[in-house]
Amino acid sequence: TTTGYPNPQHIDVGGVSSLAISNDARYVAIISSTNNEFIVWDWTSENEEPLYRKELDASPQMFLAFNPDNSAELVSNSLTEVIFYFFDDTQLTVHIPDLPEKDFNRPIGNFSQTAFKPGSSEAIAGSKDGSVTVFDNIGACENSAYKCVLKLVKLIDDPITVVTNFEDLIVVGSKDGGVRFYDSQLRIRNWYGTFDSGTVE
Repeated sequence: TTTGYPNPQHIDVGGVSSLAISNDARYVAIISSTNNEFIVWDWTSENEEPLYRKELDASPQMFLAFNPDNSAELVSNSLTEVIFYFFDDTQLTVHIPDLPEKDFNRPIGNFSQTAFKPGSSEAIAGSKDGSVTVFDNIGACENSAYKCVLKLVKLIDDPITVVTNFEDLIVVGSKDGGVRFYDSQLRIRNWYGTFDSGTVE
């Protein structure tokens, strides 16, 4: 049994495109819909001022998620860009990786959601063409915000609408109503496609 206590805070940012809470319930972060601003608070602090805020020079972000293994690391995405964030006591790092379509001879983008791969430095962005773009750290860089495209993997034929984690698995939901569970090597472990409930959102 876990006992918790409410920690009310008044957060006024005008509008919210996406909100995420870290697994340890310490941090809450948002993307503001008014000016495409990333803001993160320490939810356990009595100080209502955010730890960091950064107006993003990027397309409007529509999804935001924490790394379940590291509450100081986040990712967001729009249809055309993926952005990685890392913060500590001294600074916030924001990095927008290049999407080298020429290297892969195919378009990269049309993203829906992004999740970190459990127990790994990699992140996975689902696309509406049924593929995932895998990002990983650049070289031996200690700052985990600096990631680049590692590979593209075609998973399914239908648009991917949801990408999230369940324990050590990657969970992918799709427009056809299917829910698929993949291991760290993106090998399918379970597939539930008989819900007849429409698009997974």
